[in-house]
Amino acid sequence: MSKITCKVVQDLLPLYVDEVLSDDSINIVDEHLDTCEQCTQFAENLKESPVKIQPAENADEAAALKKIKKKLSKKQIKTAALTALGVIVLAAGLFYGLVFMEWYIPYDESAVCLSDDGRALVTARAHYCCYGASFLPYEEDGTKFFYLTTTAFSELTWNHEESGLYNVDSDTTLLKEIYYVPREYAHIIKDGFPMPIATTEERKVKIEELKSVSVLVWQAPDSARS
Repeated sequence: MSKITCKVVQDLLPLYVDEVLSDDSINIVDEHLDTCEQCTQFAENLKESPVKIQPAENADEAAALKKIKKKLSKKQIKTAALTALGVIVLAAGLFYGLVFMEWYIPYDESAVCLSDDGRALVTARAHYCCYGASFLPYEEDGTKFFYLTTTAFSELTWNHEESGLYNVDSDTTLLKEIYYVPREYAHIIKDGFPMPIATTEERKVKIEELKSVSVLVWQAPDSARS
C-alpha cells in the first residue's frame, strides 16, 4: 500500500474531527498524524475552530431569528386585531342597517284603510314605526298628520297581521281629519314645524299648507270640511 499524502489526509480531517469516518479510515489518519506535525496541527485547528468561532455565529443567527420571529408575532397580532375590529364594525353596521335603518313608505304602498267596524285606521303593511303629529289641539283644528316607515328587519319578520294605527271613533274623540304626509314633508311630522312660529294663526297657515300636499285618508262623517 502506497503512503497516504498530506493532501489526502487534510481532505479527510474535517470528517475525522466530526467522527464520521469508518474505522479503517480513522486508523489511516491516526498513523499519518503520528508522523506528520503539519497535519497534526491542521487537525488541532479544526478541533478548536467549531468551539471558538461557530457558536458565536450560531448565537448571532439565533438572535436574528428571534428578532424576526418577534416582529412577525407583533405583526400577526396587529393584523388579527385589525381584522377582528373590522369584523365587529361590519357586523355593527349590518345590524344597524337591518334593524334600525328606516325608509319612508309611500301612501300608495301603505295599505292604510278603515277597519271593518269603522272605528280605526289600520294597515296590513309591514312597518317599523308610525310617526304622527297634531299641531293644534283637536278643539281648535281636529287634524292629525302621519306617515309610516319600515326597516329590513320589519319586512323579514312581518307576521302579515293587520295592525291598528289610530282610533277614529267620532263618539270618543274630537278628531276630524287624518292626512298621510309625503316623503319631502315627513321631517315636519317627526321634528315639528321650524320654530319660532309666533302665533296660532301662523301655525294654522302652515297646517293648511301641509294639508294641501298631503293625502286625506279619513274624515269624520259629520265634518263640515270638504
